[in-house]
Amino acid sequence: MSDRGVAKEGLARHLLLIAFVVAGFGLFARPGSAGTITVAWDLMTQPNVTGYRVFVGTTSGAYTTTFDVPADKDFFIFRNAFMGVRYYFAVAAQFDNTTYGPRSLEVTAVGTRTVPGSRPDGARAPDSDASSECGIDCFVITDIAQGLGEISSIAVAGDGSVFAVEEGRRVLRLRDGVAIAVFEAEAGTTLRDVALDPAFSATGRVFVSLLRRRDSSAGELEVLRLRHLAGTLGEPSTIVAGVYVSLAAAAPLAVGDDGLIYVALPVFLARHPYSEAVLAFDQDGGVPAAQLSPVVARGLAEPADMAWDAQSRAVWLVGRDARANVQVLSVSRSAQTAAVGSNIVAAGEKAAGVAVASGIARRLLVAAGVDLIEAAPGTLDSRRISLESYGSPLAVAAAGGARYVVTRVEGVTDSYRVVKVEEGSAAR
Repeated sequence: MSDRGVAKEGLARHLLLIAFVVAGFGLFARPGSAGTITVAWDLMTQPNVTGYRVFVGTTSGAYTTTFDVPADKDFFIFRNAFMGVRYYFAVAAQFDNTTYGPRSLEVTAVGTRTVPGSRPDGARAPDSDASSECGIDCFVITDIAQGLGEISSIAVAGDGSVFAVEEGRRVLRLRDGVAIAVFEAEAGTTLRDVALDPAFSATGRVFVSLLRRRDSSAGELEVLRLRHLAGTLGEPSTIVAGVYVSLAAAAPLAVGDDGLIYVALPVFLARHPYSEAVLAFDQDGGVPAAQLSPVVARGLAEPADMAWDAQSRAVWLVGRDARANVQVLSVSRSAQTAAVGSNIVAAGEKAAGVAVASGIARRLLVAAGVDLIEAAPGTLDSRRISLESYGSPLAVAAAGGARYVVTRVEGVTDSYRVVKVEEGSAAR
């Protein structure tokens, strides 16, 4: 997976043994991830140690960057490890906030993920062993769009076009770095989710959910069917209406290749027949054949997102139950099962988005915390892709072997971006 080095050298006025462990993706449960290298050492015991300085470079003995670490920290995470580039590390202790002791012996490791920007000056070509690691641990992350308004939902077409709901007011089409508004909400409504017909390339159908405010706390949920024509979304038709939900609650939308539209409703009124339910409609808004009502199954008190899984013929639903526990459910017209849930989402993390990456290695994708989590449905097999340097992941979609993730970038005014995450070996 990575190189390891152990250096023993006196760092202070009194001899101290110091040990390094340099690691890449997978050697730590958290926070180790692709694109990071963790350097760790033994803390010194002298009372006048006031910190540590970590030296980083791409040539042995020549360090171009330094990072200062507090005296109580015994590790440093280098977060911009360019794929295939070998990095060299050393550390020195600081005394009395003024002077530094001698640098330790050097250790080294190879970066395992492409990050934005140019290859560092003087960096060596990829080592021969890096390519073998890359097929498992490397991810190439590409910006699709930056500086967007609040993005609540995305859907991706087979040609890589991304449809995104921005600020609850419009649907954007993101393609080749250009964002074009293709649909605008009418006054008094707020757009929520967007989903594509799995046969979009043939039908051009796009489905959008919106909320029409009725009072200070509740609104009427509607689902519109639109058609992508001549670079815009036209032919709007309301196919679902009359469903009431709290203004603050999410009611995610998904479209299956079974010809049905699925809507997950939050808890609303105690005796409301649709409270905490997953509903299904045909693409004209009718109740599916063999169903007495739109209700498919019980859902979650606080649904966050939903995605269709063509292989299992079901939808995946992520959110919180009535006890505020994170749940990931598989829901079909015939059964509902608790799937991974807390096996992959850590306690306290907010699971914000879910998608399914189809193909031979089918994976469930969950945006939670600062990571994109990938899991094999029905197993404990999972891995995390850290997106911390790109913002907090909020929504996810999958198409053509790539994952598309919406992240929120915090600042004086928060902004949103969409990134594409691909396997390193496939991207090359």
